[in-house]
Amino acid sequence: MITVALDDDPSLRMVGNLVTSETGAINEIDPASIVIGEPVRVVFAPVEDLRLPRWVRA
Repeated sequence: MITVALDDDPSLRMVGNLVTSETGAINEIDPASIVIGEPVRVVFAPVEDLRLPRWVRA
């Protein structure tokens, strides 16, 4: 799980999983490889009748 500060308003934070693609497994990235400040972008993963936000490296 990561915390993301939004570029438009850094006081807003979102949490979610860092994955390699929108359909990637939530535990596929080694936490030791995550760098604070690393740019990410949001993707939306299909889960049943919903699409949940997840993060991929930009």
